[in-house]
Amino acid sequence: MVDFLNLWVGKVNRRRELIPLLKKFKVSVLNENDEITYSFTITEKGIHKVSTDIKGQKEVILQGSADRVKEVFLGNLLLSSQEIDVNGDREHVLALESLLFLSK
Repeated sequence: MVDFLNLWVGKVNRRRELIPLLKKFKVSVLNENDEITYSFTITEKGIHKVSTDIKGQKEVILQGSADRVKEVFLGNLLLSSQEIDVNGDREHVLALESLLFLSK
C-alpha cells in the first residue's frame, strides 16, 4: 500500500496543472485496525508525505481495507460510497474527491 501511495503522490506532483487547485490539508489513510499506514499533506506546493501530526492542520481520514483504499486512489471508488469510511469537513473531502478524479 505504501509503495502504491508513493507512486500516486509522485504522479500528482508531476501534473503541474493540478497544483493551483490544491487546498492546504492533511490526509491520513488508516487500515481496518485504526493504524495509520500513510499520511500526506496537500499544499499549494504539491503533496508531501509526512510522518508526524501537524498541529492545527485540517485533516481528512480515510479508513478501509487496502483493496478499497487502492480503488479510491485509482479513481474506481468514490469517497461517498459506503465501502470506505471518510471523516473530515465537507470542503476538504470534496477537494480530495476532486483531486482523486482529476488525477486518474
